[in-house]
Amino acid sequence: MSKAFIKFADECGIHRRHSTRNRQQQNGVAERANRTMAEDISAMLFEAKLPPSLWGEALTAQIHVWNCLPTSTLKGMTPHEAWFKRKPDVSHLRVWGCLAYVFIQKDKRRSLQPHMEQCLFVGYPSGYKGWKFYNPSTKKYIISEQAEFDERIFPGLAKYTATSPVDLTSPKTVPLLPDTTPDLLLNLEGDGDVDVEGALMGNRSGCFLDTDSVAPMFPYLSIPRIPYVILLPGSFCLFLVCSSSCI
Repeated sequence: MSKAFIKFADECGIHRRHSTRNRQQQNGVAERANRTMAEDISAMLFEAKLPPSLWGEALTAQIHVWNCLPTSTLKGMTPHEAWFKRKPDVSHLRVWGCLAYVFIQKDKRRSLQPHMEQCLFVGYPSGYKGWKFYNPSTKKYIISEQAEFDERIFPGLAKYTATSPVDLTSPKTVPLLPDTTPDLLLNLEGDGDVDVEGALMGNRSGCFLDTDSVAPMFPYLSIPRIPYVILLPGSFCLFLVCSSSCI
């Protein structure tokens, strides 16, 4: 702490208390507020497709809106009303990071040039009756009170792609329903070999079963023959085990 702050606390009769090392639980109110702000600006940056380097602008806008919201600590008023003694005006609030068409003043343009420029809305500047914008083309900030907002579009920055540890995109293909057409019961009492792996994976063409090669797959059965295979809907293969007395 600075000497100026210590002097101020002593003059005002403020008793300072410190939390112990690595014990954030002792300062729970402030830590919970920090967590809320961090979660809010993370969502704002991801939704607006903007890089983390603009976290300061997002935090300033988040606190500005937060002070206009009611809280359980103050009964029947907002922090803005408790400090300034008047209700906040929320008509100027906009969706952070959205597309905005900012008016170009006459001394900043020539004849037949566009009167608007595309920018990103990034906040509410302190001490101004206007909004703060960022122009990706010129890489400059603009403060203006004349702008048209499209709060449905978040263009972001061309060279930045927002990433998430969780894939939030919808699947491109929808899995098809299994085929309900019944297949024929095939008599596989042939001499040729069968591709068992191919049959299990849905290969229904040219399947003949050699009982000597398939018998080791069923060591718990003392049945010498496996004469039939049923192909069920959905490309599943069912081995029907029968003894010589069942044939």
